Amino acid sequence: MCAPADLAHASVANLMTMIGGTPCLSSANLDGHLRAAAMGDEERAHLRAARRERIAKDAAAQLAVLEADRVEPEGGEAPRPGDLRDLRLEGDLGMYTLEMQQRREDLFEAHPLVNKWLDRWWAAAERYFDERGVEGRKDGKLSADEYKKFHARLLRVVAAQGAGFCVSAEEASSMAAADFASDAGDDGAVDREEFRFAIFQLADQWTNSVEPQEYIEFLDRGYKVVFQELIENDKPKLPACWGEELKGKGKIKKGDSMVPTVRCADMMAQILFDKIAADNVTRGKHAKMGVISKMGKDGVAANGVQHMSLHVLNWFKKSYGTGDAMKKQFRSFIIELLHLMDDQNSPLQEFAMLFGQLCGVYTESGRISAMPHEAAEFLILHLEGIQSLIGQAKKSGLGEMATLLADEAKQTSSTGLLNAESKQSNSKKAKNSNIKAKARSGQGSKRESGEEIESVNLVNAKSQALVEGLIELEAAKVYLDHVLNEELGVPDEAPLHRIVMVSLAGLSVEAGRKKRSGQITGGERVVRCMRFTVLLGLIYNSWVRDEAS
Repeated sequence: MCAPADLAHASVANLMTMIGGTPCLSSANLDGHLRAAAMGDEERAHLRAARRERIAKDAAAQLAVLEADRVEPEGGEAPRPGDLRDLRLEGDLGMYTLEMQQRREDLFEAHPLVNKWLDRWWAAAERYFDERGVEGRKDGKLSADEYKKFHARLLRVVAAQGAGFCVSAEEASSMAAADFASDAGDDGAVDREEFRFAIFQLADQWTNSVEPQEYIEFLDRGYKVVFQELIENDKPKLPACWGEELKGKGKIKKGDSMVPTVRCADMMAQILFDKIAADNVTRGKHAKMGVISKMGKDGVAANGVQHMSLHVLNWFKKSYGTGDAMKKQFRSFIIELLHLMDDQNSPLQEFAMLFGQLCGVYTESGRISAMPHEAAEFLILHLEGIQSLIGQAKKSGLGEMATLLADEAKQTSSTGLLNAESKQSNSKKAKNSNIKAKARSGQGSKRESGEEIESVNLVNAKSQALVEGLIELEAAKVYLDHVLNEELGVPDEAPLHRIVMVSLAGLSVEAGRKKRSGQITGGERVVRCMRFTVLLGLIYNSWVRDEAS
Protein backbone atom coordinates (compact mmCIF):
# COMPACT_ATOMS: atom_id res chain seq x y z
CA MET A 1 0.00 0.00 0.00
CA CYS A 2 0.98 3.66 -0.18
CA ALA A 3 0.19 6.85 1.70
CA PRO A 4 -1.07 10.30 0.60
CA ALA A 5 2.40 11.72 1.33
CA ASP A 6 3.85 9.33 -1.27
CA LEU A 7 1.95 11.08 -4.06
CA ALA A 8 3.53 14.41 -3.08
CA HIS A 9 7.11 13.10 -3.29
CA ALA A 10 9.07 14.62 -6.19
CA SER A 11 9.88 11.32 -7.91
CA VAL A 12 6.28 10.13 -7.64
CA ALA A 13 4.91 13.48 -8.86
CA ASN A 14 7.19 13.16 -11.89
CA LEU A 15 5.94 9.63 -12.49
CA MET A 16 2.28 10.69 -12.22
CA THR A 17 2.86 13.50 -14.73
CA MET A 18 4.42 11.09 -17.22
CA ILE A 19 1.57 8.60 -16.69
CA GLY A 20 -0.88 11.33 -17.71
CA GLY A 21 0.98 11.74 -21.03
CA THR A 22 1.27 8.00 -21.67
CA PRO A 23 -2.05 6.68 -23.01
CA CYS A 24 -1.37 2.98 -22.41
CA LEU A 25 -1.06 3.71 -18.67
CA SER A 26 -3.58 6.52 -18.31
CA SER A 27 -6.19 4.47 -20.21
CA ALA A 28 -5.71 1.66 -17.67
CA ASN A 29 -7.00 4.02 -14.94
CA LEU A 30 -3.59 3.84 -13.24
CA ASP A 31 -3.84 7.40 -11.94
CA GLY A 32 -7.17 6.61 -10.29
CA HIS A 33 -5.84 3.35 -8.86
CA LEU A 34 -2.89 5.12 -7.24
CA ARG A 35 -5.04 7.88 -5.78
CA ALA A 36 -7.50 5.34 -4.38
CA ALA A 37 -4.67 3.27 -2.88
CA ALA A 38 -3.30 6.36 -1.13
CA MET A 39 -6.59 7.14 0.62
CA GLY A 40 -6.99 6.34 4.28
CA ASP A 41 -9.94 4.27 5.45
CA GLU A 42 -11.67 7.30 6.98
CA GLU A 43 -11.27 9.42 3.84
CA ARG A 44 -12.49 6.58 1.63
CA ALA A 45 -15.53 6.02 3.85
CA HIS A 46 -16.35 9.75 3.82
CA LEU A 47 -16.07 9.88 0.03
CA ARG A 48 -18.34 6.87 -0.42
CA ALA A 49 -20.91 8.27 2.02
CA ALA A 50 -20.99 11.60 0.19
CA ARG A 51 -21.31 9.85 -3.17
CA ARG A 52 -24.09 7.59 -1.88
CA GLU A 53 -25.93 10.64 -0.56
CA ARG A 54 -25.73 12.31 -3.99
CA ILE A 55 -27.01 9.19 -5.74
CA ALA A 56 -29.92 8.92 -3.29
CA LYS A 57 -30.71 12.62 -3.62
CA ASP A 58 -30.70 12.35 -7.41
CA ALA A 59 -32.95 9.28 -7.28
CA ALA A 60 -35.42 11.11 -5.02
CA ALA A 61 -35.50 14.04 -7.44
CA GLN A 62 -36.18 11.74 -10.39
CA LEU A 63 -38.97 9.97 -8.52
CA ALA A 64 -40.54 13.33 -7.74
CA VAL A 65 -40.51 14.18 -11.45
CA LEU A 66 -42.14 10.87 -12.29
CA GLU A 67 -44.82 11.28 -9.65
CA ALA A 68 -45.59 14.76 -10.94
CA ASP A 69 -45.92 13.41 -14.50
CA ARG A 70 -48.11 10.43 -13.51
CA VAL A 71 -51.12 10.20 -15.83
CA GLU A 72 -54.22 8.63 -14.26
CA PRO A 73 -56.42 6.49 -16.53
CA GLU A 74 -59.60 8.17 -17.72
CA GLY A 75 -62.65 7.76 -15.53
CA GLY A 76 -60.54 6.90 -12.48
CA GLU A 77 -60.22 3.27 -13.57
CA ALA A 78 -57.36 1.19 -12.26
CA PRO A 79 -54.52 0.59 -14.75
CA ARG A 80 -55.15 -2.49 -16.84
CA PRO A 81 -52.49 -5.25 -17.03
CA GLY A 82 -50.27 -4.57 -20.03
CA ASP A 83 -51.28 -0.90 -20.25
CA LEU A 84 -48.37 0.85 -22.01
CA ARG A 85 -48.51 3.87 -19.74
CA ASP A 86 -48.46 1.63 -16.69
CA LEU A 87 -45.50 -0.41 -17.96
CA ARG A 88 -43.56 2.71 -18.76
CA LEU A 89 -44.17 4.13 -15.32
CA GLU A 90 -43.21 0.88 -13.62
CA GLY A 91 -39.99 0.81 -15.61
CA ASP A 92 -39.17 4.37 -14.59
CA LEU A 93 -39.82 3.80 -10.92
CA GLY A 94 -37.83 0.61 -11.00
CA MET A 95 -34.71 2.50 -12.03
CA TYR A 96 -34.52 4.31 -8.68
CA THR A 97 -34.84 1.53 -6.12
CA LEU A 98 -32.15 1.05 -3.47
CA GLU A 99 -30.84 -1.90 -5.47
CA MET A 100 -30.47 0.23 -8.60
CA GLN A 101 -28.75 2.97 -6.59
CA GLN A 102 -26.25 0.39 -5.29
CA ARG A 103 -25.58 -0.87 -8.80
CA ARG A 104 -24.84 2.69 -9.92
CA GLU A 105 -22.41 3.12 -7.06
CA ASP A 106 -20.70 -0.17 -7.92
CA LEU A 107 -20.38 0.89 -11.56
CA PHE A 108 -18.75 4.17 -10.61
CA GLU A 109 -16.42 2.70 -8.03
CA ALA A 110 -15.34 -0.59 -9.53
CA HIS A 111 -16.06 -1.10 -13.22
CA PRO A 112 -12.70 -0.81 -15.04
CA LEU A 113 -14.00 0.32 -18.43
CA VAL A 114 -16.47 2.84 -17.04
CA ASN A 115 -13.62 4.25 -14.96
CA LYS A 116 -11.29 4.20 -17.94
CA TRP A 117 -13.66 6.46 -19.85
CA LEU A 118 -14.34 8.73 -16.89
CA ASP A 119 -10.58 9.16 -16.44
CA ARG A 120 -10.22 9.85 -20.15
CA TRP A 121 -12.85 12.60 -19.89
CA TRP A 122 -11.10 14.16 -16.90
CA ALA A 123 -7.64 13.95 -18.48
CA ALA A 124 -8.91 15.75 -21.57
CA ALA A 125 -10.84 18.36 -19.58
CA GLU A 126 -7.80 19.09 -17.40
CA ARG A 127 -5.50 19.17 -20.43
CA TYR A 128 -7.57 21.56 -22.52
CA PHE A 129 -9.49 23.66 -19.96
CA ASP A 130 -7.47 23.80 -16.73
CA GLU A 131 -5.37 26.88 -17.43
CA ARG A 132 -1.90 27.25 -15.97
CA GLY A 133 -1.46 29.68 -13.07
CA VAL A 134 1.21 32.33 -12.50
CA GLU A 135 3.83 29.65 -11.79
CA GLY A 136 2.99 27.81 -14.99
CA ARG A 137 1.27 24.92 -13.20
CA LYS A 138 -2.23 23.53 -13.46
CA ASP A 139 -4.11 23.25 -10.16
CA GLY A 140 -6.02 20.09 -11.03
CA LYS A 141 -9.40 21.82 -10.79
CA LEU A 142 -11.81 23.66 -13.06
CA SER A 143 -12.81 27.13 -11.96
CA ALA A 144 -16.20 28.59 -12.89
CA ASP A 145 -14.76 30.23 -16.03
CA GLU A 146 -12.84 27.08 -17.02
CA TYR A 147 -15.93 24.93 -16.43
CA LYS A 148 -18.01 27.28 -18.57
CA LYS A 149 -15.66 26.78 -21.52
CA PHE A 150 -15.89 23.01 -21.10
CA HIS A 151 -19.67 23.22 -20.75
CA ALA A 152 -19.96 25.07 -24.06
CA ARG A 153 -18.42 22.06 -25.76
CA LEU A 154 -20.59 19.69 -23.73
CA LEU A 155 -23.63 21.28 -25.36
CA ARG A 156 -22.35 19.81 -28.63
CA VAL A 157 -23.35 16.38 -27.36
CA VAL A 158 -26.94 17.60 -27.53
CA ALA A 159 -26.53 19.37 -30.87
CA ALA A 160 -24.92 16.26 -32.40
CA GLN A 161 -28.21 14.39 -31.95
CA GLY A 162 -29.77 16.58 -34.60
CA ALA A 163 -33.00 16.93 -32.65
CA GLY A 164 -33.36 20.65 -33.24
CA PHE A 165 -31.79 21.55 -29.92
CA CYS A 166 -30.79 25.19 -29.82
CA VAL A 167 -30.08 27.56 -26.94
CA SER A 168 -29.22 31.21 -26.80
CA ALA A 169 -25.97 32.44 -25.31
CA GLU A 170 -27.92 33.56 -22.24
CA GLU A 171 -29.54 30.15 -21.83
CA ALA A 172 -26.20 28.36 -22.28
CA SER A 173 -24.61 30.57 -19.63
CA SER A 174 -27.48 29.89 -17.24
CA MET A 175 -27.24 26.14 -17.80
CA ALA A 176 -23.46 26.21 -17.23
CA ALA A 177 -23.93 28.13 -13.98
CA ALA A 178 -26.57 25.66 -12.76
CA ASP A 179 -24.41 22.64 -13.55
CA PHE A 180 -21.33 24.24 -11.99
CA ALA A 181 -23.25 24.96 -8.79
CA SER A 182 -24.34 21.33 -8.72
CA ASP A 183 -20.89 19.85 -9.48
CA ALA A 184 -18.46 22.13 -7.63
CA GLY A 185 -17.25 21.43 -4.12
CA ASP A 186 -17.05 23.74 -1.12
CA ASP A 187 -13.87 25.30 -2.56
CA GLY A 188 -15.80 26.74 -5.50
CA ALA A 189 -14.13 24.56 -8.13
CA VAL A 190 -14.65 21.17 -9.76
CA ASP A 191 -11.87 18.70 -8.96
CA ARG A 192 -11.17 15.29 -10.47
CA GLU A 193 -13.55 13.32 -8.27
CA GLU A 194 -16.38 15.85 -8.68
CA PHE A 195 -15.90 16.04 -12.44
CA ARG A 196 -15.83 12.27 -12.91
CA PHE A 197 -18.98 11.83 -10.86
CA ALA A 198 -20.74 14.61 -12.78
CA ILE A 199 -19.94 12.92 -16.10
CA PHE A 200 -21.09 9.60 -14.67
CA GLN A 201 -24.40 11.25 -13.74
CA LEU A 202 -24.65 12.62 -17.27
CA ALA A 203 -24.23 9.12 -18.68
CA ASP A 204 -26.70 7.78 -16.12
CA GLN A 205 -29.35 10.27 -17.25
CA TRP A 206 -29.22 9.07 -20.85
CA THR A 207 -28.94 5.33 -20.64
CA ASN A 208 -31.84 2.93 -20.48
CA SER A 209 -30.46 0.64 -17.82
CA VAL A 210 -27.55 0.23 -15.43
CA GLU A 211 -25.76 -2.15 -17.80
CA PRO A 212 -22.08 -1.16 -18.07
CA GLN A 213 -22.01 -1.34 -21.86
CA GLU A 214 -24.60 1.40 -22.24
CA TYR A 215 -22.55 3.76 -20.07
CA ILE A 216 -19.35 2.87 -21.94
CA GLU A 217 -20.90 3.52 -25.35
CA PHE A 218 -22.40 6.83 -24.24
CA LEU A 219 -19.09 7.99 -22.75
CA ASP A 220 -17.23 6.91 -25.88
CA ARG A 221 -19.54 8.77 -28.26
CA GLY A 222 -19.78 11.84 -26.04
CA TYR A 223 -15.99 12.01 -25.69
CA LYS A 224 -15.59 12.15 -29.46
CA VAL A 225 -18.15 14.94 -29.76
CA VAL A 226 -16.63 17.05 -26.97
CA PHE A 227 -12.90 16.47 -27.44
CA GLN A 228 -12.15 15.02 -30.87
CA GLU A 229 -11.70 18.40 -32.56
CA LEU A 230 -9.32 19.54 -29.81
CA ILE A 231 -7.32 16.32 -30.10
CA GLU A 232 -7.09 16.55 -33.88
CA ASN A 233 -5.75 20.09 -33.56
CA ASP A 234 -3.28 18.91 -30.93
CA LYS A 235 -0.87 17.58 -33.54
CA PRO A 236 2.14 15.43 -32.61
CA LYS A 237 5.50 17.20 -32.89
CA LEU A 238 8.17 15.16 -34.69
CA PRO A 239 11.93 15.04 -34.03
CA ALA A 240 13.88 17.81 -35.77
CA CYS A 241 16.17 15.33 -37.56
CA TRP A 242 13.19 13.90 -39.45
CA GLY A 243 12.15 17.26 -40.86
CA GLU A 244 14.49 17.35 -43.86
CA GLU A 245 13.32 13.97 -45.13
CA LEU A 246 9.64 14.92 -44.74
CA LYS A 247 9.96 18.42 -46.16
CA GLY A 248 8.21 19.55 -49.32
CA LYS A 249 5.69 16.73 -49.52
CA GLY A 250 2.61 18.50 -48.15
CA LYS A 251 0.73 17.58 -45.00
CA ILE A 252 1.20 14.13 -43.52
CA LYS A 253 -2.07 12.24 -43.83
CA LYS A 254 -3.17 8.63 -43.45
CA GLY A 255 -4.17 8.09 -47.09
CA ASP A 256 -0.61 8.76 -48.30
CA SER A 257 0.92 5.74 -46.56
CA MET A 258 2.06 2.79 -48.65
CA VAL A 259 3.19 0.81 -45.59
CA PRO A 260 0.56 -1.69 -44.37
CA THR A 261 -0.21 -1.60 -40.66
CA VAL A 262 1.31 -4.98 -39.85
CA ARG A 263 4.42 -4.17 -41.90
CA CYS A 264 4.80 -0.92 -39.94
CA ALA A 265 4.70 -2.85 -36.64
CA ASP A 266 7.30 -5.33 -37.88
CA MET A 267 9.54 -2.46 -39.00
CA MET A 268 9.26 -0.86 -35.56
CA ALA A 269 10.33 -4.09 -33.87
CA GLN A 270 13.20 -4.65 -36.31
CA ILE A 271 14.44 -1.10 -35.74
CA LEU A 272 14.26 -1.55 -31.96
CA PHE A 273 16.22 -4.80 -31.91
CA ASP A 274 18.73 -3.50 -34.45
CA LYS A 275 19.34 -0.60 -32.09
CA ILE A 276 19.94 -2.98 -29.17
CA ALA A 277 22.60 -4.78 -31.20
CA ALA A 278 24.19 -1.56 -32.46
CA ASP A 279 24.23 0.01 -28.98
CA ASN A 280 25.87 -3.06 -27.46
CA VAL A 281 28.70 -2.79 -29.99
CA THR A 282 29.04 0.97 -29.48
CA ARG A 283 29.09 0.72 -25.71
CA GLY A 284 31.76 -1.96 -25.94
CA LYS A 285 33.99 0.50 -27.78
CA HIS A 286 33.32 3.29 -25.25
CA ALA A 287 33.05 1.28 -22.03
CA LYS A 288 34.70 3.96 -19.92
CA MET A 289 31.95 6.44 -20.83
CA GLY A 290 29.31 4.44 -18.92
CA VAL A 291 26.20 2.52 -19.96
CA ILE A 292 24.00 5.63 -20.31
CA SER A 293 25.36 9.05 -21.27
CA LYS A 294 23.73 12.42 -21.84
CA MET A 295 22.70 13.16 -25.39
CA GLY A 296 24.64 15.67 -27.47
CA LYS A 297 23.07 18.27 -29.75
CA ASP A 298 23.97 16.17 -32.78
CA GLY A 299 21.83 13.26 -31.56
CA VAL A 300 24.81 11.21 -30.41
CA ALA A 301 25.65 10.59 -26.75
CA ALA A 302 29.14 10.77 -25.28
CA ASN A 303 29.36 6.97 -25.36
CA GLY A 304 28.54 6.94 -29.09
CA VAL A 305 24.91 5.79 -28.74
CA GLN A 306 22.51 7.46 -31.17
CA HIS A 307 19.20 9.01 -30.18
CA MET A 308 16.35 6.74 -31.19
CA SER A 309 15.03 9.25 -33.74
CA LEU A 310 18.44 9.44 -35.47
CA HIS A 311 18.76 5.66 -35.41
CA VAL A 312 15.36 5.34 -37.14
CA LEU A 313 16.43 7.74 -39.89
CA ASN A 314 19.77 5.99 -40.41
CA TRP A 315 18.02 2.60 -40.47
CA PHE A 316 15.92 3.75 -43.42
CA LYS A 317 18.97 5.16 -45.20
CA LYS A 318 20.82 1.91 -44.69
CA SER A 319 17.82 -0.11 -45.93
CA TYR A 320 16.67 2.06 -48.86
CA GLY A 321 19.56 4.38 -49.74
CA THR A 322 19.38 8.17 -49.62
CA GLY A 323 17.24 8.92 -52.67
CA ASP A 324 13.54 9.30 -53.37
CA ALA A 325 12.80 5.62 -52.63
CA MET A 326 14.06 6.05 -49.07
CA LYS A 327 12.09 9.27 -48.57
CA LYS A 328 8.91 7.62 -49.86
CA GLN A 329 9.30 4.62 -47.54
CA PHE A 330 10.25 6.81 -44.58
CA ARG A 331 7.30 9.14 -45.08
CA SER A 332 4.87 6.22 -45.44
CA PHE A 333 6.26 4.67 -42.25
CA ILE A 334 5.83 7.92 -40.28
CA ILE A 335 2.27 8.36 -41.59
CA GLU A 336 1.30 4.87 -40.46
CA LEU A 337 3.12 5.30 -37.13
CA LEU A 338 1.19 8.49 -36.32
CA HIS A 339 -2.08 6.86 -37.38
CA LEU A 340 -1.46 3.90 -35.06
CA MET A 341 -0.49 6.18 -32.19
CA ASP A 342 -3.94 7.79 -32.34
CA ASP A 343 -5.99 4.67 -33.14
CA GLN A 344 -7.53 3.70 -29.79
CA ASN A 345 -9.16 0.64 -31.33
CA SER A 346 -5.95 -0.88 -32.70
CA PRO A 347 -4.19 -3.64 -30.74
CA LEU A 348 -0.97 -2.04 -32.01
CA GLN A 349 -1.61 1.40 -30.50
CA GLU A 350 0.38 0.84 -27.31
CA PHE A 351 3.37 -0.47 -29.27
CA ALA A 352 3.23 2.47 -31.71
CA MET A 353 2.88 4.95 -28.84
CA LEU A 354 5.92 3.49 -27.08
CA PHE A 355 7.96 3.65 -30.28
CA GLY A 356 6.92 7.26 -30.90
CA GLN A 357 7.73 8.31 -27.35
CA LEU A 358 11.15 6.65 -27.58
CA CYS A 359 11.78 8.70 -30.72
CA GLY A 360 10.78 11.93 -28.98
CA VAL A 361 7.32 12.46 -30.49
CA TYR A 362 5.15 14.68 -28.26
CA THR A 363 2.22 17.12 -28.22
CA GLU A 364 2.31 20.61 -26.73
CA SER A 365 -0.69 19.86 -24.51
CA GLY A 366 1.04 16.89 -22.87
CA ARG A 367 -1.41 14.38 -24.38
CA ILE A 368 1.70 12.55 -25.59
CA SER A 369 4.95 12.95 -23.64
CA ALA A 370 8.31 12.29 -25.28
CA MET A 371 10.51 9.92 -23.33
CA PRO A 372 13.84 11.62 -22.47
CA HIS A 373 16.90 10.03 -24.04
CA GLU A 374 18.32 8.62 -20.80
CA ALA A 375 15.00 6.96 -19.93
CA ALA A 376 14.63 5.65 -23.49
CA GLU A 377 18.12 4.12 -23.43
CA PHE A 378 17.50 2.57 -20.01
CA LEU A 379 14.30 0.98 -21.32
CA ILE A 380 15.97 -0.29 -24.51
CA LEU A 381 18.74 -1.84 -22.40
CA HIS A 382 16.09 -3.89 -20.60
CA LEU A 383 14.17 -5.12 -23.65
CA GLU A 384 16.07 -8.39 -23.75
CA GLY A 385 15.34 -8.95 -20.04
CA ILE A 386 11.68 -8.23 -20.72
CA GLN A 387 11.74 -10.80 -23.52
CA SER A 388 12.93 -13.41 -21.02
CA LEU A 389 10.02 -12.56 -18.68
CA ILE A 390 7.60 -13.09 -21.56
CA GLY A 391 9.28 -16.41 -22.30
CA GLN A 392 8.80 -17.54 -18.69
CA ALA A 393 5.09 -16.76 -18.83
CA LYS A 394 4.72 -18.49 -22.18
CA LYS A 395 6.33 -21.68 -20.89
CA SER A 396 3.79 -21.77 -18.07
CA GLY A 397 0.88 -21.46 -20.52
CA LEU A 398 0.30 -17.72 -20.16
CA GLY A 399 1.93 -16.58 -23.36
CA GLU A 400 -0.98 -16.06 -25.75
CA MET A 401 -3.27 -13.05 -25.61
CA ALA A 402 -6.10 -15.34 -26.68
CA THR A 403 -5.97 -17.02 -23.26
CA LEU A 404 -6.32 -13.75 -21.39
CA LEU A 405 -9.43 -13.54 -19.25
CA ALA A 406 -8.92 -9.86 -18.53
CA ASP A 407 -10.99 -8.22 -15.82
CA GLU A 408 -12.12 -5.57 -18.26
CA ALA A 409 -12.96 -8.08 -20.99
CA LYS A 410 -15.20 -10.03 -18.66
CA GLN A 411 -17.27 -6.92 -18.05
CA THR A 412 -17.90 -5.95 -21.67
CA SER A 413 -20.15 -7.36 -24.34
CA SER A 414 -19.45 -7.80 -28.03
CA THR A 415 -22.93 -6.89 -29.14
CA GLY A 416 -21.87 -3.70 -30.93
CA LEU A 417 -24.16 -0.71 -31.28
CA LEU A 418 -27.02 0.58 -29.30
CA ASN A 419 -29.64 2.14 -31.49
CA ALA A 420 -29.69 5.86 -30.69
CA GLU A 421 -33.22 6.27 -32.02
CA SER A 422 -34.43 3.37 -29.90
CA LYS A 423 -32.73 4.88 -26.85
CA GLN A 424 -34.55 8.14 -27.45
CA SER A 425 -37.97 6.57 -27.53
CA ASN A 426 -37.58 3.86 -24.87
CA SER A 427 -35.70 5.56 -22.06
CA LYS A 428 -36.58 4.20 -18.61
CA LYS A 429 -35.09 7.07 -16.64
CA ALA A 430 -36.57 10.44 -15.78
CA LYS A 431 -34.96 13.56 -17.29
CA ASN A 432 -33.88 16.86 -15.76
CA SER A 433 -34.05 20.30 -17.36
CA ASN A 434 -30.36 21.22 -17.56
CA ILE A 435 -27.59 19.90 -19.82
CA LYS A 436 -27.46 16.54 -18.03
CA ALA A 437 -31.06 16.06 -19.03
CA LYS A 438 -30.65 17.28 -22.59
CA ALA A 439 -27.53 15.38 -23.62
CA ARG A 440 -27.96 12.83 -26.37
CA SER A 441 -25.35 11.14 -28.49
CA GLY A 442 -25.52 11.04 -32.25
CA GLN A 443 -23.57 8.22 -33.82
CA GLY A 444 -22.67 4.83 -32.43
CA SER A 445 -19.19 3.39 -32.44
CA LYS A 446 -18.47 0.68 -34.98
CA ARG A 447 -16.59 -1.32 -32.38
CA GLU A 448 -17.08 -2.23 -28.78
CA SER A 449 -15.60 0.69 -26.95
CA GLY A 450 -13.72 -1.15 -24.24
CA GLU A 451 -10.33 -2.82 -24.32
CA GLU A 452 -10.78 -5.81 -26.55
CA ILE A 453 -8.37 -8.68 -26.10
CA GLU A 454 -7.51 -8.97 -29.76
CA SER A 455 -4.70 -10.79 -31.50
CA VAL A 456 -2.73 -9.48 -34.46
CA ASN A 457 -0.50 -11.63 -36.65
CA LEU A 458 2.95 -10.14 -37.15
CA VAL A 459 5.85 -11.55 -39.16
CA ASN A 460 8.50 -10.75 -36.57
CA ALA A 461 8.24 -13.08 -33.54
CA LYS A 462 9.91 -10.52 -31.27
CA SER A 463 7.43 -7.83 -32.23
CA GLN A 464 4.58 -10.31 -31.70
CA ALA A 465 5.91 -10.91 -28.18
CA LEU A 466 6.19 -7.19 -27.44
CA VAL A 467 2.66 -6.47 -28.65
CA GLU A 468 0.90 -9.48 -27.13
CA GLY A 469 3.26 -10.77 -24.44
CA LEU A 470 2.21 -11.27 -20.85
CA ILE A 471 4.38 -11.18 -17.73
CA GLU A 472 3.44 -12.89 -14.49
CA LEU A 473 2.76 -10.30 -11.80
CA GLU A 474 5.07 -11.86 -9.23
CA ALA A 475 7.92 -12.09 -11.78
CA ALA A 476 7.30 -8.44 -12.72
CA LYS A 477 7.54 -7.43 -9.05
CA VAL A 478 10.83 -9.31 -8.60
CA TYR A 479 12.28 -7.72 -11.75
CA LEU A 480 11.33 -4.15 -10.82
CA ASP A 481 12.40 -4.68 -7.21
CA HIS A 482 15.86 -5.60 -8.52
CA VAL A 483 15.92 -2.59 -10.86
CA LEU A 484 14.91 -0.21 -8.06
CA ASN A 485 17.18 -1.68 -5.35
CA GLU A 486 20.27 -2.68 -7.30
CA GLU A 487 20.39 -0.44 -10.37
CA LEU A 488 18.82 2.77 -9.08
CA GLY A 489 19.49 2.48 -5.35
CA VAL A 490 15.85 3.02 -4.41
CA PRO A 491 15.11 1.19 -1.11
CA ASP A 492 11.88 -0.65 -0.34
CA GLU A 493 10.73 2.08 2.07
CA ALA A 494 11.09 4.88 -0.52
CA PRO A 495 7.82 6.41 -1.88
CA LEU A 496 8.82 5.62 -5.48
CA HIS A 497 9.30 1.94 -4.63
CA ARG A 498 5.90 1.68 -2.93
CA ILE A 499 4.15 3.48 -5.78
CA VAL A 500 5.78 1.23 -8.39
CA MET A 501 4.58 -1.92 -6.63
CA VAL A 502 1.06 -0.51 -6.29
CA SER A 503 1.19 0.46 -9.97
CA LEU A 504 2.03 -3.10 -10.99
CA ALA A 505 -0.97 -4.38 -9.06
CA GLY A 506 -3.16 -1.75 -10.72
CA LEU A 507 -1.97 -2.74 -14.20
CA SER A 508 -2.43 -6.47 -13.63
CA VAL A 509 -5.30 -8.46 -15.07
CA GLU A 510 -6.44 -12.05 -14.66
CA ALA A 511 -5.28 -14.71 -17.11
CA GLY A 512 -5.91 -18.41 -17.46
CA ARG A 513 -3.35 -21.13 -18.09
CA LYS A 514 -3.73 -23.00 -21.34
CA LYS A 515 -3.21 -26.75 -21.03
CA ARG A 516 -2.06 -29.03 -23.82
CA SER A 517 -5.62 -30.22 -24.18
CA GLY A 518 -6.59 -26.67 -25.06
CA GLN A 519 -8.52 -26.18 -21.82
CA ILE A 520 -8.04 -22.89 -20.00
CA THR A 521 -7.84 -23.24 -16.24
CA GLY A 522 -7.22 -21.24 -13.12
CA GLY A 523 -6.55 -17.57 -12.80
CA GLU A 524 -3.29 -15.73 -12.35
CA ARG A 525 -2.45 -12.05 -12.27
CA VAL A 526 -0.38 -10.89 -15.21
CA VAL A 527 0.82 -7.56 -16.66
CA ARG A 528 0.77 -6.83 -20.37
CA CYS A 529 4.27 -6.49 -21.76
CA MET A 530 3.74 -3.05 -23.29
CA ARG A 531 2.47 -1.56 -20.03
CA PHE A 532 5.30 -3.10 -18.04
CA THR A 533 7.85 -1.82 -20.56
CA VAL A 534 6.52 1.73 -20.59
CA LEU A 535 6.29 1.81 -16.79
CA LEU A 536 9.96 0.77 -16.58
CA GLY A 537 11.02 3.71 -18.76
CA LEU A 538 8.94 6.17 -16.75
CA ILE A 539 10.41 4.86 -13.49
CA TYR A 540 13.91 5.64 -14.68
CA ASN A 541 12.89 9.09 -15.91
CA SER A 542 11.25 9.90 -12.55
CA TRP A 543 14.34 8.72 -10.69
CA VAL A 544 16.71 10.77 -12.89
CA ARG A 545 14.67 13.95 -12.45
CA ASP A 546 14.52 13.42 -8.69
CA GLU A 547 18.29 12.86 -8.53
CA ALA A 548 18.92 15.99 -10.61
CA SER A 549 16.82 18.11 -8.27
